[in-house]
Amino acid sequence: MFAKGRVVRIDVYDGLIKTASGAGIGDTEDRILRLYLGRIHVEGHHYDPDGHYLNYSAVDSIDKDYGMVF
Repeated sequence: MFAKGRVVRIDVYDGLIKTASGAGIGDTEDRILRLYLGRIHVEGHHYDPDGHYLNYSAVDSIDKDYGMVF
Protein backbone atom coordinates (compact mmCIF):
# COMPACT_ATOMS: atom_id res chain seq x y z
CA MET A 1 0.00 0.00 0.00
CA PHE A 2 1.23 3.47 -0.86
CA ALA A 3 0.40 6.81 0.74
CA LYS A 4 1.73 10.08 -0.63
CA GLY A 5 4.19 8.21 -2.86
CA ARG A 6 5.69 6.10 -0.04
CA VAL A 7 5.33 2.42 0.81
CA VAL A 8 3.39 2.28 4.08
CA ARG A 9 2.27 -1.35 4.20
CA ILE A 10 3.21 -4.72 2.74
CA ASP A 11 1.01 -7.78 3.25
CA VAL A 12 2.53 -11.25 2.88
CA TYR A 13 0.19 -14.26 2.85
CA ASP A 14 2.29 -17.12 1.47
CA GLY A 15 5.77 -18.04 0.40
CA LEU A 16 9.11 -18.66 2.05
CA ILE A 17 10.00 -15.07 2.96
CA LYS A 18 11.32 -14.59 6.51
CA THR A 19 12.01 -11.60 8.74
CA ALA A 20 15.58 -10.75 9.72
CA SER A 21 14.95 -12.66 12.97
CA GLY A 22 13.72 -15.74 11.13
CA ALA A 23 9.93 -15.44 11.56
CA GLY A 24 7.97 -16.83 8.65
CA ILE A 25 4.49 -17.68 7.49
CA GLY A 26 3.11 -20.59 9.48
CA ASP A 27 5.18 -19.94 12.61
CA THR A 28 3.34 -20.41 15.88
CA GLU A 29 2.42 -17.55 18.16
CA ASP A 30 4.81 -18.94 20.77
CA ARG A 31 7.69 -18.81 18.28
CA ILE A 32 6.93 -15.19 17.38
CA LEU A 33 6.78 -14.25 21.07
CA ARG A 34 10.14 -15.97 21.68
CA LEU A 35 11.84 -14.42 18.63
CA TYR A 36 10.73 -10.93 19.64
CA LEU A 37 10.84 -11.29 23.42
CA GLY A 38 9.67 -8.09 25.08
CA ARG A 39 8.90 -6.39 21.76
CA ILE A 40 5.42 -7.83 21.08
CA HIS A 41 2.19 -6.21 22.23
CA VAL A 42 -0.95 -8.38 21.91
CA GLU A 43 -4.01 -6.45 20.70
CA GLY A 44 -7.56 -7.65 20.03
CA HIS A 45 -8.53 -8.27 16.40
CA HIS A 46 -10.70 -5.53 14.92
CA TYR A 47 -13.09 -7.89 13.10
CA ASP A 48 -12.79 -11.28 14.84
CA PRO A 49 -13.68 -11.28 18.56
CA ASP A 50 -11.76 -14.56 19.01
CA GLY A 51 -8.61 -13.35 17.23
CA HIS A 52 -5.79 -10.97 18.04
CA TYR A 53 -2.78 -9.23 16.55
CA LEU A 54 0.85 -9.54 17.63
CA ASN A 55 2.31 -6.05 17.14
CA TYR A 56 6.09 -5.72 16.96
CA SER A 57 7.69 -2.52 18.23
CA ALA A 58 11.25 -1.70 17.21
CA VAL A 59 13.77 -1.08 19.99
CA ASP A 60 16.32 0.88 17.96
CA SER A 61 15.56 4.59 17.50
CA ILE A 62 16.52 4.36 13.83
CA ASP A 63 13.66 1.87 13.29
CA LYS A 64 11.05 3.60 15.49
CA ASP A 65 8.84 4.46 12.51
CA TYR A 66 8.61 0.83 11.37
CA GLY A 67 6.75 -2.16 12.74
CA MET A 68 5.27 -5.53 11.93
CA VAL A 69 1.94 -7.15 12.69
CA PHE A 70 1.59 -10.92 12.93
